[in-house]
Amino acid sequence: MDKKTKKIVANGIICFGVIGLLFSLYLLFSSFGNNSLPASVDDQFQLMSQSMDDASVTAVHAAESIRSAKQSLLSAATVISQVGDITTTLASALNVNIMGFTPLISASQTVTDVQGAVDHLGNDITTTANHLDQNAADVQKLGEDFQVMSEQLKIVGPKMTGMIPGFNFTWLFLYLGVIHLAFIGIGIVLRE
Repeated sequence: MDKKTKKIVANGIICFGVIGLLFSLYLLFSSFGNNSLPASVDDQFQLMSQSMDDASVTAVHAAESIRSAKQSLLSAATVISQVGDITTTLASALNVNIMGFTPLISASQTVTDVQGAVDHLGNDITTTANHLDQNAADVQKLGEDFQVMSEQLKIVGPKMTGMIPGFNFTWLFLYLGVIHLAFIGIGIVLRE
């Protein structure tokens, strides 16, 4: 390996070591005093379980909102259908013939065009409302899956703690810091 390539590799290793060391120190010191990081594997699994519980509740509420939106859309489709019926009646009323002359024919045609657009909108809203049933069912299923995952995480946490007794994330962060110090040392040795 030529000197220039060796120096580039060494600088890359040093940068990796410094970034990793800073990250490890950040994690280590942010876990002191404010209890932001769990102290054990079981605590971590319990936090994940609580997150899954929260996601499950959120999914149930979202499914309820979707079902409520469906009812609102169906109500709107009913009103729009009624508006369509009124525009049909209005178009017929405007299509008067006075001695062979139809003075409101353009207004009648405009109202007929609006009636067609209103019918189309009503059909689109009804179709959208009907599709919301499947969306609500999917979100409801997602909520049930989150609940199952939460229960499984509650079981796994104590088992993992039993497999790795006394495991503490503080030691992991210290270990990562030492490894990244070693990378910095390797990079310095390679530079020379």
